[in-house]
Amino acid sequence: NMADEPLSLESREFLRRRIAGKVVKFVVRYKTPSGREYGSVYIGPNLIEDDMSIKLVHEGRAKVTDQARNKLNRSDVNPDEADLIDRLLDAEQSARESKRGIWDPSPQPSRPRLTAFDDDASTFLAKHKGRELRATVEQVRDASTMRVMLHLPNAHQMITLMLAGVKAPMVRTNVPGQADIVEPFGEEARFNVEIRMLQQDVKVRLEGMPQGNAANGSFVGTVIHSAGNIAEWLVSSSFAKVADWSAVYLEGGAAHLRQLERAAKANRMRIWKGFTGQTSQAPSKTFEATVIRIVSGDTVVVYDEARDADREFQLSSIRQPRMSDPDQAGYTEKARESLRRLCIGKPVTVTIDFHKPAHENFRARDCATIKCKGTDLGAHLVKNGLAGVLRYRADDGDRSSNYDELLVAEAHAQENKQGIHSGKPKAVTKASDASENATRARSFISHWQRSGRIPCVVEHASAGSRLRLYIPKENVKLTFVLGGVRCPRAPRKDGADGEPLGADALAYTTRHAMQRNVEVEFEGIDKSGGFIGSVWLSKDVNLAEGLLEQGLASVHGMSADQSQHANLLYAAECNAKTEKRGMWAEFNADEEARKADEKAKQEQERLASTKADQLKPRIEFLDVMVSELVSPMSMFIQIAKQSKVAELETMMADLAVSQMPKPADFAPK
Repeated sequence: NMADEPLSLESREFLRRRIAGKVVKFVVRYKTPSGREYGSVYIGPNLIEDDMSIKLVHEGRAKVTDQARNKLNRSDVNPDEADLIDRLLDAEQSARESKRGIWDPSPQPSRPRLTAFDDDASTFLAKHKGRELRATVEQVRDASTMRVMLHLPNAHQMITLMLAGVKAPMVRTNVPGQADIVEPFGEEARFNVEIRMLQQDVKVRLEGMPQGNAANGSFVGTVIHSAGNIAEWLVSSSFAKVADWSAVYLEGGAAHLRQLERAAKANRMRIWKGFTGQTSQAPSKTFEATVIRIVSGDTVVVYDEARDADREFQLSSIRQPRMSDPDQAGYTEKARESLRRLCIGKPVTVTIDFHKPAHENFRARDCATIKCKGTDLGAHLVKNGLAGVLRYRADDGDRSSNYDELLVAEAHAQENKQGIHSGKPKAVTKASDASENATRARSFISHWQRSGRIPCVVEHASAGSRLRLYIPKENVKLTFVLGGVRCPRAPRKDGADGEPLGADALAYTTRHAMQRNVEVEFEGIDKSGGFIGSVWLSKDVNLAEGLLEQGLASVHGMSADQSQHANLLYAAECNAKTEKRGMWAEFNADEEARKADEKAKQEQERLASTKADQLKPRIEFLDVMVSELVSPMSMFIQIAKQSKVAELETMMADLAVSQMPKPADFAPK
């Protein structure tokens, strides 16, 4: 901090307020060998009453030098100079007698002029942020950077101030150890600011501090002059561009500055001379839609009812956390979940900002600003540290229509160390798969059947009746099949292998259940480990019932009969048939009844024929040989076949008792 002489600042302020920014006359009295010139300055036509040196001495803001006093005793003194010295001495004598200024024996203590801070710059900013402070512009480094003295109650604080939201051409000269840099129109811009602001009373509103500048006292803020805002004048006069990094500090955003910049570009003057980019903001197309899917942390799919089509959009000017970065991978999943909770299934307003053409491995995309109940989805992610804001060249107009709000949100997230700005890594959450195989599925089914309705999230739909679910409470994923119904097979991505209405059934499930919070009831499992049951979109809305009512599914009798909601399913299918919806568009009740009667009649005839066949005696004639007679009514027989008969006779002959050898010592009794 500078040690100034008592009343030095007051004397300077006395002179500054009377001549700064005004037209004056001056007379050079003499010049030193070093080149410094000394003379008199007049603020009016009267060369006696309007001499500022006499006014300073008369008010006690200065005193006559000893060198001037000694000149009166010299014989070669100039008469005009001698007369000036006499008038200065008279003015000094008057100040002494009246005890003005430096001649006051007990003057009021002066406020110190400080170049450092009692605590630190961050504390100073927190204390004065957003307040309008009286100040004087002491130096203009370039058109958008200046040294300012703030007039505080207890001190005069020197700071470096960068104008919020703008950047003028750089001017850096005579800095030890650094090369001179003077960008085109830099000196002209600085001169225009100097003649308007230098040594002028202004008001300064501190808005923020550049990152890494807490030690050197650099601030970002707004300078308010009696004639207006100097930043706006610089942009409109083509002396400065809008600076995205500092626009975040502007109270109320930088929309007005960007409008002025577009007008300056159209004029193609000074820094915009030769500009060939877009000079006006392209009209944005806005429409209402419903969010049906969250693809990733920065991409959503909406249903455009006017076009009756699904449309995918990337949120303009933001970038989701990188999955390739281990420290950010977990935030990617969190960003997607945050979007899902905020807007899935809800009406939104989509403003298409620009089209991003295909580049390298990235496909072409439409980029849009999407708002749900007034909340910008991109700003919501950025504010919570779940996305970053892209930076653009000044001449690149392909950006979000709400770009300034995104920048403000990012500054808020950085200040509060939210999400990816917290410095804390977040790992990806891995869920177990209950449908890995049938054996694993059986270990879960009993518990889930007893639990009744279980809250789940529908992660994916591969067909109208086949879903992929996630149970957050247990961190488990599973394959789920709607029980009691059969949906047409959905086509593959290339459109092949699909059944009629398969795509419509999948679209219905996607629009009503995809990524929604639902409740499920478990009824059983299939042989591949998939779970079978019911999905409830709300307390009384059953997904299978909705598919049946739209004619996008049919009742599977065997499975439906085992469900506790069988009556509900049959009633929904009956209603679809009556209204001739979907697959029942050509349904004819009389014809179906006739076919049913005919089928029943055919079934009855088949059963009758089978029963008659069962009652008719079966007569068959066979050639047999009697092998043993047990009684007149009972015998053993052998079915006669020539090969078998011969073989049997041979065997019987070999086994005859008469041919068995007799023991040598055998004697019959």
